[in-house]
Amino acid sequence: SGAELHYLDMDNPGEPIVFLATEFNELEAEFSPDERWVAYESNESGTLEIYVRPFPDGGGKWQISDGGGAYPHWSADGRELFYRNNEGIVAVPIRGDGDALSVGRQRQLFTGAFRGGLFGFQIGGTQYADYDAVPDGGFVMMPDPEAASAANVELVWMVTGFFEDLLDRVPVDR
Repeated sequence: SGAELHYLDMDNPGEPIVFLATEFNELEAEFSPDERWVAYESNESGTLEIYVRPFPDGGGKWQISDGGGAYPHWSADGRELFYRNNEGIVAVPIRGDGDALSVGRQRQLFTGAFRGGLFGFQIGGTQYADYDAVPDGGFVMMPDPEAASAANVELVWMVTGFFEDLLDRVPVDR
């Protein structure tokens, strides 16, 4: 048995409920904004691909990516699904109609200058996506510093623990 997808019913919390359990690995699941669909990656075809199933019954399945896909993220309005392929980030128009899903033509949004590729990047033995879709329609990406410099892409540095560090350095009367 592979990696399974589970969820918690917040109206009746308790043990996790199995959403999808197969002999393959299903990972990186994300709910659509209306919580009617679940996008996830699976290796059932022999390579990682993106699939969508209805929630909560899981009946029906639509393969979204073709030629490899990982780390699915929904647009804020649920009309597009984004995923990572080896070239960059892909967008696919999606429309749910009852129990049916209409999948449009995929288009490559961004290419090159990324850290990680299809398998993301690793920190402390755990894999992470090198991008995320944000609610305003933009993206946060982790460029590869060398490739970004060659492509004239600006790097963004994220600082964590800023206020704690500031309070340690600058005394404040409380």
